[in-house]
Amino acid sequence: MGDRIHSLEQIAQNRYGLDLPFVWPRLWLVLPDQARTEITSTHAAFAAAVVTGGWAWPYLALGTLWWPSALIGIGVGVVGWTRARAAIGDLTTLSEAALDLHSRALATTLGISPADTTGPLTIAEGKQITTLIRKGR
Repeated sequence: MGDRIHSLEQIAQNRYGLDLPFVWPRLWLVLPDQARTEITSTHAAFAAAVVTGGWAWPYLALGTLWWPSALIGIGVGVVGWTRARAAIGDLTTLSEAALDLHSRALATTLGISPADTTGPLTIAEGKQITTLIRKGR
């Protein structure tokens, strides 16, 4: 799951010149409501999967006293992990789509590119955005 997140950060850096941890909050503010809703619901699915997986620990602890509980804990853990992997895959795919479709809007909003510019964000524009947003950090 961490590899999927890291991959998204690398795509943002290599394809668009964007430092995603700094850029994402600003991009979020220019995303249309539909995109934010989709990403939010996918994030909620990931959070629910993490909670499900978290319930494995009490069952496993109880398994030291009553062995069937350990089996339940393993089952709950596997279900949580499987759901979390699927949700993080969906989340990174949607986040990459948001970068592809709406990073130009961020560049326009920040004054990096003119409003009539179309097409994908260039690496040079992405680097300008990153420099502006990082504010010397």
